Amino acid sequence: MVLIWVVAVFGPVLAWLLFRSPGYKRVPLDHPPPGPDWQPTAERFLDPTTDTPIETWYNAVTGERAYVRLATRNPAPPA
Repeated sequence: MVLIWVVAVFGPVLAWLLFRSPGYKRVPLDHPPPGPDWQPTAERFLDPTTDTPIETWYNAVTGERAYVRLATRNPAPPA
């Protein structure tokens, strides 16, 4: 009886861990994704590890999102 409860509780969690999708592309790209289905969104943020500005692109056909590094237009002069 206890084994049935253990399987009932932990079985779905284990299945989710094994078969879940990998999620969004977390590694920022250096250029926009190819293809006409990709569109930039208004979502922009700073990468917390590098302080690089990141722009989010969205594919309406697949629902996939991609993160693209924005080129620094006016880099700070060396001090």
